[in-house]
Amino acid sequence: MTIPGKIYSLLIWVKRKFFKPRILRSIISEGTSAPRIPAHLSGSKTAQPVVYRLGAAGNPDEAAKKLEHLFCKQYAELITGRKVLIKFNLNTANPYPASVCPRMLRTLADILLNLGAREVTAGDCCTIGLLPTRSQVKKAGLARALKDRAKVICFDETPWVNVPIPGRYLESITVPRPALEADCIVALSNLKTHQYAAYTGALKLSVGFMHPLERIPLHRDHLQEKIAEINLALQPDLCVMDARTVMITDGPDYGRTAAGNLILVGENPLAIDLEAYRLLYRLKEKNNCLKGFSEDPFSLTQLRHARDIGVGGEPWNGYQTVDWAGAYNNPTAEV
Repeated sequence: MTIPGKIYSLLIWVKRKFFKPRILRSIISEGTSAPRIPAHLSGSKTAQPVVYRLGAAGNPDEAAKKLEHLFCKQYAELITGRKVLIKFNLNTANPYPASVCPRMLRTLADILLNLGAREVTAGDCCTIGLLPTRSQVKKAGLARALKDRAKVICFDETPWVNVPIPGRYLESITVPRPALEADCIVALSNLKTHQYAAYTGALKLSVGFMHPLERIPLHRDHLQEKIAEINLALQPDLCVMDARTVMITDGPDYGRTAAGNLILVGENPLAIDLEAYRLLYRLKEKNNCLKGFSEDPFSLTQLRHARDIGVGGEPWNGYQTVDWAGAYNNPTAEV
């Protein structure tokens, strides 16, 4: 029997009103922790971070080979023998690029396992209105994509820990314990415009680490600045930006898309976002939808604030790009 639309909507409202997921009843923190400082910020403060650019037009298997070759050459030591958490993008289960591409997620898990990761898990916490995350994982086909490879961790099912930070707008962030306990975090983001934050990429991916109840005040004011400050609590060790397809209008759940034909890889989320923003700007310019966007990435509050609070290292000293030309070719560098 088919339920009429109005009755179905009413039932959904009643469910959300009176049968809230436990995660939305209160914030229960199991202690506090110092911020998680990734490897790229623990050493030199002046070295320029590197962003690797992998051409990803055409055959996806060729893109996968390039990505695996890059990991083998540049990041094997970071991965081998470690517990690795892939932080993916599942705000909703809408198809890529609104959410993570299951094939790319599977490819990344395979690469990590082939490099000798001791354990690979993959996690996120979806938007408040669609909780529990497990339902979105199933709808997006992620458990099936990762079968016999990696366990999916839904952060709304895990313990949470409070992390004090020296932010201007946020004093602390409540984050999932599994993220703090991972030896290595690999962030797998998409490239999209965003109706409220203007842009969503490597920095914005960190919102998925934030307790759902803290996301309500997050959106009340200074959203872009707060997005940057979440990264003071917990940063990935490595960022992979899947910009093969880019959402160039609206977002983050729906919007016009264009071919980006790139995968960006690097240790620094600000550097990744700066290079990704430049790609987004070119695509928006080409498709006559530049409203509100400037050629200068630092005109975007989110990126400028991340630089000013030291997310990219202090002092910010720019970044390098390296075109990883192919699985067996020598890369060429640009500054």
